[in-house]
Amino acid sequence: RRVFDERFKGKSVRWSGPVRSAREFRRDADLSESPGTRAVVTVATIENDLYGQTTVDAVIGLPPGNATSLRDHDVTFKGTLTKIDAMMRNLFVADAEIVD
Repeated sequence: RRVFDERFKGKSVRWSGPVRSAREFRRDADLSESPGTRAVVTVATIENDLYGQTTVDAVIGLPPGNATSLRDHDVTFKGTLTKIDAMMRNLFVADAEIVD
């Protein structure tokens, strides 16, 4: 986590992938104190000898009202990296927006 904080926290990203899940929230400890949409997007698949294929997901915070339209779609988004959960292979992206 220290390496993430030193090298990647606060960086802007633009990634694409399939939406695995999306839900509305009033408050999310990882993303925002105010209402929004939490979407999980698979942004990478990594091959390794021990575990086979491993996915890396971005958990993104979007404005409220987006959950239904995102489910089961591929999206491209941009936002700011805020934290990592290395055990779950999740990268958290705040202030995200869907781009074309």
